[in-house]
Amino acid sequence: MHELNDSAIHFISKEQYDRALSLLQKAQTLLDRLMFQRNAMDRFLIQCTMHNMALCFQKMGALEECSLCLDACLTQISSPYVERLYKSDPPRKLKRLKYECKIHMQVCALLSQLNRHQEALCHAKRSVQIS
Repeated sequence: MHELNDSAIHFISKEQYDRALSLLQKAQTLLDRLMFQRNAMDRFLIQCTMHNMALCFQKMGALEECSLCLDACLTQISSPYVERLYKSDPPRKLKRLKYECKIHMQVCALLSQLNRHQEALCHAKRSVQIS
């Protein structure tokens, strides 16, 4: 799993987004099969995979797909499971909130590009609420 993500990051750095996306989609398929295991490492891998897929889709101009991946990232990072995991550790909680805020702003910009301004505004407001 880690190898697929590491290889994908390598292709992203070389701007070979189609190859990176292919590896990330393989990782996503494997992760979907492992979803029954609800541990922190699985959640982290899912988050990394989805965020990297969003990057690839965005660079390839597939903005709707990018939006779906970022929505999955938001769902994952704001899930009760993840919130409980970070609640007792203030520095980690702050890092999670910062990441969630950044994703909301990224979704806001993306939705604005897609002329979905009302939805974009909701994400901008949510980002401000978090910060």
